[in-house]
Amino acid sequence: MSSDGEQKLLDAFDIRVEQLDYGFLTECEDGKTIERIIRILRSGEEGLYPDLLKFAEERLAEVNPESRMLLEDQPAVRIQDLPPDLLQSLEADMEAWSAKVKAEEDDLTSLEVIRGPLPPVRGSTRAGSAPPRLSSEEIQRLLQEAQNYLQDDDIFQASVRYQKVLECEPGHPGALQGMAKVHGHQGLNRRLSDGGGCGRSSGVVQEV
Repeated sequence: MSSDGEQKLLDAFDIRVEQLDYGFLTECEDGKTIERIIRILRSGEEGLYPDLLKFAEERLAEVNPESRMLLEDQPAVRIQDLPPDLLQSLEADMEAWSAKVKAEEDDLTSLEVIRGPLPPVRGSTRAGSAPPRLSSEEIQRLLQEAQNYLQDDDIFQASVRYQKVLECEPGHPGALQGMAKVHGHQGLNRRLSDGGGCGRSSGVVQEV
């Protein structure tokens, strides 16, 4: 709850308390207004209404499915919580990524054979094909880059970075959550390309 003298989100967003209502959300077609209502409900300033918040988020997904707010405040995804089809798809992506890395390593090996072997560094031994370890800073950088690409709908670049993290840490929750979002974007894009956008019922108010 906001303290005395602190501006409430209702006033900051120019939202009336009467608009925190199922009926208003059902008729509202303005994505920005729904986003503001979601922020107010998430803040808890006017009380906790989880069912109304869920309804507002579902309504925003219908009005503006590409809203970045739909990607905010999502709980961390555990690998055991993923649906079987998504888990199978993630495993397939990992296998494809590993095959791509292996092919690139083979290409580099062939190039080294052509050039002739370089003398090994004194005191070093040839390591196996284990993925390189990433520092926590490198992992955070990859996750941030992936999130930026995801927000720009560059699904390939986002998945590449999430897969790099998963190759190093297969159970990393942030990367698993990111890959879930990647597949969510892919499914959404397929539905939109097939003309399956959300229909609007008759009698819906166009402007609020």
